[in-house]
Amino acid sequence: MSYVSEAQQLQAETEMKLDALYEKYSGYIPKGLDDEPWSAEEREIIRAFSAAVKALRLKYPDWEEAGTQSDSTKVSRISYRDGKMKLEASGSVEGVLTDDMAMSEYQGNLRIATTKTAYGIEKVTDDIDGEIIGYDTQESTTYNQLYILGKNLKIKGKIENLAKGEEIYAVRFLGNTGYVVTFRQTDPLFSIDLSDPKKPKVLGKLKISGFSEYLHGYGEGMLLGLGMEADEKDGAVEGMKLSMFDISDPSDVKETA
Repeated sequence: MSYVSEAQQLQAETEMKLDALYEKYSGYIPKGLDDEPWSAEEREIIRAFSAAVKALRLKYPDWEEAGTQSDSTKVSRISYRDGKMKLEASGSVEGVLTDDMAMSEYQGNLRIATTKTAYGIEKVTDDIDGEIIGYDTQESTTYNQLYILGKNLKIKGKIENLAKGEEIYAVRFLGNTGYVVTFRQTDPLFSIDLSDPKKPKVLGKLKISGFSEYLHGYGEGMLLGLGMEADEKDGAVEGMKLSMFDISDPSDVKETA
């Protein structure tokens, strides 16, 4: 099976599972819901579940359209008051999150760090009649970005194309500063100023060997990184690595241990 058909099958299976959940717990036509022994609060939760299922979808590239395609993530804000859930806002960002640490709400804004994979997709035609018989992916490229969204989940500010060709391995938001680890052969630790939601900016970049997969604030002005050591020439993983970073000056982060 080709890479394209595998991706198409994964997308189809994911869509089918989500649609099945949606039909089972749909808030619009809840089949048999009123016949079940649910409490009023449980009914509201189940009805709202349909909106959550539809909202939390990962958008895959369109494998049947030539050109450059990339993945994206849809984000929704759902309120819960007096036993009722309500979809308040929705938006989207390019790329996908590495884990829940890559998303943080702060002072009414949502900060999200993602890695986007851009695929070149081209038509495959029959050599005899020239008809389209399928689509194939060409070499892919990764990009990293950081978005700041307002309460309406519209993008206020962003940094795009950070560390092209690498992927995000760890993120930690601490107040008005964000720390992002990307990796391919070495580990750049980026420090990002988020004090102006409309104009986030990179303050500094510390390049060290290996990579951190988890970052944790450790006392005043310190950041603990847990990850792996790696060869600086080929990126081959060599073993576990723990690092301590001095972040007292975010524009000049230092690895102290």
